[in-house]
Amino acid sequence: MAKWFLIAIAAGICVFYGYMSADRLRRREQSLGDFIVLFSTLKNEMAYSKRDIEETLKWITPLLNKRLYAFIKVVLEGLESPNMSIKKAFENAINTCINAQEMYLTHEDTLILLNAAAMLGTTDFNGQEQVIEGVIEQLKLLMSNAKDICVKKGQLYKKLGVFVSAAIIVIFL
Repeated sequence: MAKWFLIAIAAGICVFYGYMSADRLRRREQSLGDFIVLFSTLKNEMAYSKRDIEETLKWITPLLNKRLYAFIKVVLEGLESPNMSIKKAFENAINTCINAQEMYLTHEDTLILLNAAAMLGTTDFNGQEQVIEGVIEQLKLLMSNAKDICVKKGQLYKKLGVFVSAAIIVIFL
């Protein structure tokens, strides 16, 4: 009886791990989509209101979803510090949100966001708009890549989890 129980647990863990791996890929795609929404909203609001990035971030925060709201909240808390730059505030927010597992971003994703934050903090209003447009295009490319990966590897991880669990059952029977 204990043998069956252990086999069932091992099989369940394999299936669960396969589905969780596929879910991580889907959440990365969602996070990239969230950042596209963030930067698009930021660009539109900056163009409409003619406010700098810090004022616009304060203004658009209520318009965003829960994950982005948490991210922008950390950015704004950082900007309230006297010696905190936009780059440092974004870096802190990215690290905080990734460590809290609210966002599933790759190293390449975070580098693009950090480079954008560095440029946003050193340019004027027109330069900030151009940087945001460039970031949106880069994020769209990453998102299309993430969709392809999610479809291909997501199915692979799910099937692999089921296959390994079936193999465990066959081996131990």
